[in-house]
Amino acid sequence: MLVAAQIAMTLKAHPAKKTVIVPHYAMSEGTPIALAADEIITDPYAVLGPLDPQLSDPKTGAVPAVSVLRVVKEKGIDKVSDETLIKADIAEKAIKQLEELVVELAQTSSEERRPNSLPRR
Repeated sequence: MLVAAQIAMTLKAHPAKKTVIVPHYAMSEGTPIALAADEIITDPYAVLGPLDPQLSDPKTGAVPAVSVLRVVKEKGIDKVSDETLIKADIAEKAIKQLEELVVELAQTSSEERRPNSLPRR
């Protein structure tokens, strides 16, 4: 997700108007890139999302961060391995980082939203 976040923040910072066209879907890393645009044009049945950070796992490939947290919550911290607790810590950080990215991408200054209006007093 790091590369997608860097691309999205670079797009958001660019002064030109950005339009993203999503004909079918923008999933995972495509979603923050789409959110960086000023305008998103979609097919009526197009889909954005989900934004779900994945943790690398040598045994299974990738594991959804929310699933790791759910296992810890349902089993309890005394019934999971130290490895799972470490993954849960990483999962919480990954989710928080993604939430902060989405908020930052969604925020626009009042001047950006209303370019032809007078400044607020």
